[in-house]
Amino acid sequence: MGNLIYLAMLGSVVWVAIDSSRLGFDKRDLTGVAAMGPVGWTLCVLMIWIVGFPMYLVKRPYLKAMGQWRRQVGPAAPPAPRFAYPPPGAGYPPPAAR
Repeated sequence: MGNLIYLAMLGSVVWVAIDSSRLGFDKRDLTGVAAMGPVGWTLCVLMIWIVGFPMYLVKRPYLKAMGQWRRQVGPAAPPAPRFAYPPPGAGYPPPAAR
């Protein structure tokens, strides 16, 4: 049973490595603890899986939207403005109205 858990953890590390490199985001677009590139995400999930993997799953929609935005503006563009959501039209849902 223990080997199955380790195999699942290793599989999730490989998935994070492949997925984060395909998303196309730039670590300059992020703030806080999540300001990592694909290598940083992979090492975080590898070393502290219990924290890193859930954090990646939570941040993934934002990383995906920032990758789409980065492809639209080009890789040499400056970092995105520092706010809670990516620019309009980046494919990320807007915050709920209060």
